[in-house]
Amino acid sequence: MSVTGLDHLRALLDVALVAAERVRGGDICDTWRCTLENGQVWACKTMQDPPAGFFEAEARGLRFLAGAGLKVPRVEHVGVDSLALEWVASVRAGPEFEERLGRTLARAHRFSEEQVGLEEDNFLAGLPQPNPRDRDWPTFFRDARIAHALEVAMARGRLSPGTESAVLRAMDRVEQVLEVAEPLVRLHGDLWRGNVLCTPTQDPVFIDPAAYCGHREVDLAMLDLFGGWTPRCHAAYEQSYPLAPGWRRRRQVYQLYPLLVHAALFGGGYEGQVSRLARGLCGE
Repeated sequence: MSVTGLDHLRALLDVALVAAERVRGGDICDTWRCTLENGQVWACKTMQDPPAGFFEAEARGLRFLAGAGLKVPRVEHVGVDSLALEWVASVRAGPEFEERLGRTLARAHRFSEEQVGLEEDNFLAGLPQPNPRDRDWPTFFRDARIAHALEVAMARGRLSPGTESAVLRAMDRVEQVLEVAEPLVRLHGDLWRGNVLCTPTQDPVFIDPAAYCGHREVDLAMLDLFGGWTPRCHAAYEQSYPLAPGWRRRRQVYQLYPLLVHAALFGGGYEGQVSRLARGLCGE
């Protein structure tokens, strides 16, 4: 990293850095492994002109998940355009990790809440995510998740009128499909495998949340959508906290939201996935 770049990070974080190395991160932020003069190592995220409250919302989300017993990095610094966390060494996940992830999620999902949403709005992958608390769960997910993401995707010109029509038809079925006696829990909200680190002891550590309160199957559906809900993980979860009947049908509804968000952000093949899923929910 150039001296100028290092000085820029020092100014953002207001700490004495001796080194900073760019590391792989998400599509939204730049991520750095920063070494301080005192020997501490931080994972630092930066963004030029982030949405107001972006990093503050992420820091609150991490603390929120820690309250349900999930392991998260310690928050070291929160700024307008930067966030620094405890550096977590990660290794390749093995079979033991898969089982621990399933059991860990099942244990966290026993921590019940009284209201949907969250006290503050936050973000999913850089897109605003509203968290109203005055709704029942099916209405919340239909309006504050699917309808909201559909509106953003259409405003960005990412979906055709035909796909929009299919999603609107699917939305008519959301309340019926999601009408199940499930407790509200603390959700990660963006639970794909890139947001779960595997420590050298094969323990899961959760990062980059878009947290709120809702039904546990939301996190499991997203994990499944992006390839992280492995048979071993699923079996460990079911052994600890069996899923209610009808979960496969509800999973289709829950996967529609992240697909709409990805369509809004990236377009491309995500519209086809949105269309197929929405039409499938309508029996088409």
